[in-house]
Amino acid sequence: MFSQKKERVGQVALVHFYMDDMMVEGKEEFTWSLLTFYNFEMLLSIGSLAANTLLLCTLKRFSVFHDHLRVICIHMTFTIILSSVYSLLRAIVGTYQLFVPGSQIPDTDDSCDLSEAMPFSLCLQLCILSIILSVERFYATMNYHRYEDENVEKPLRYLLLVTWMPIVLPLAHILSSVYFHEDMQACGRRLNTRSLLSRNIGIVIAIIFSFIFTAVFLSLKMLNGQRQIEYIRHHYRSLSTRFQIGENLRTCGVMSSMHLLSLMFFGTAFALDLFISGDPKATDSMREFPHILLPVFACLFPTIFVGNDRPLRGKFTAVFSSLFIAAPIEKSLMATA
Repeated sequence: MFSQKKERVGQVALVHFYMDDMMVEGKEEFTWSLLTFYNFEMLLSIGSLAANTLLLCTLKRFSVFHDHLRVICIHMTFTIILSSVYSLLRAIVGTYQLFVPGSQIPDTDDSCDLSEAMPFSLCLQLCILSIILSVERFYATMNYHRYEDENVEKPLRYLLLVTWMPIVLPLAHILSSVYFHEDMQACGRRLNTRSLLSRNIGIVIAIIFSFIFTAVFLSLKMLNGQRQIEYIRHHYRSLSTRFQIGENLRTCGVMSSMHLLSLMFFGTAFALDLFISGDPKATDSMREFPHILLPVFACLFPTIFVGNDRPLRGKFTAVFSSLFIAAPIEKSLMATA
């Protein structure tokens, strides 16, 4: 009897040993998968941050568009830069917490700011800037005879600065949340307890606006294309007017591509949240996958922007070259500005 009892205790101990070993292996696999996601997100964020910063410098340095459009594009690019910073911060915090775990039970929703696919404040800012951009391009299309000589850049700058005021505090709170130690995965699991709409309200608003403005800019592109054909046939000598129509045509084409990209990004983010984050059986690694979309979008933003506009592409290439060949490129840039 004593030997049977001893044998039974040994079997139980062996079972516990194997269970503990499997749990350790599962935890190591879980940690490595999350670490891979965070590192990939970090690399994409650094690349997008560099590319968008270079685009911002190009827009500030050269008048590749009308002054009004250029100022709006500067603010849009800065918004994308902030989204890259957000992705970089959450990748750094997530990596840090894999080795120094934080609290598993967040006390408030405010402690989970870094768990959103894209901050609501940045979604809202992109929508507001798109409204201003569409109004500017619509006015330029309707008043192409005199728009080249109009300049309200200073009031426009003040208006754009005002649009940032409501989101300064939310953005500051996101930055301050870096110093908290709440667990990112615990925040993600808690976020999943909300309804689909409540956790994606910013994404849904951005989808609606992106769809509307994609249609608006495509319509303006078609209208300017028809006017360009008419002026080439019947008003060939009106060079100034034809130039303004041509600029309206190419910029509306660029903006329609940009908003189509935004529509694809926000739509994919919503779909992934529906099928992955909304699944109660989804693992933490699966819930981390949709967060890679934001740095991918931030990388594609300057690629589509620069790739669809030849004058901007030339200036962007020149600025990039000046990082490696300082003096000669600087002279050529000033000569072609």
